[in-house]
Amino acid sequence: MHKIFELLHLAFRQEDAIYRVGRILNSLTGSGFSVKKLIALFTAFFEMFGCIIFDSPLTPLGQELNLNGYRLVFEDDFNGDSLDLDNWFYRGSGPSRAGFHGPSQVEVKDGNLIMTASYLENGEFGPGWYTGSIALKKRYCKGYFEI
Repeated sequence: MHKIFELLHLAFRQEDAIYRVGRILNSLTGSGFSVKKLIALFTAFFEMFGCIIFDSPLTPLGQELNLNGYRLVFEDDFNGDSLDLDNWFYRGSGPSRAGFHGPSQVEVKDGNLIMTASYLENGEFGPGWYTGSIALKKRYCKGYFEI
């Protein structure tokens, strides 16, 4: 199956959508039929096709996150056209074992943080693989983030 995913150049979330359908199909055959499982299967199929064809996100699964007792300690909506360097810094600018970290691989656009990895012939530190890497300046012990 992994070879097929490589040939199709599927993203992780697209592969996960396909595996999700497979898990539901296995549950239908293993423990008997139910209307609830059939609805889950149809929902998973629609999400899978939406994810693969239209690159739409998947619905998160699992237990609902309980934030009782926590407070919002940091939020960034990435408004503007550059990284807010009052809150963030570029990590490891320069060579690393796997390649190079470069600020040129970090972009803020339309309310999104975009970090890329690409091979650059004329990169800042010479030819090689470059990636974006950032971190918060302030450290937190308790609370949650919305980014």
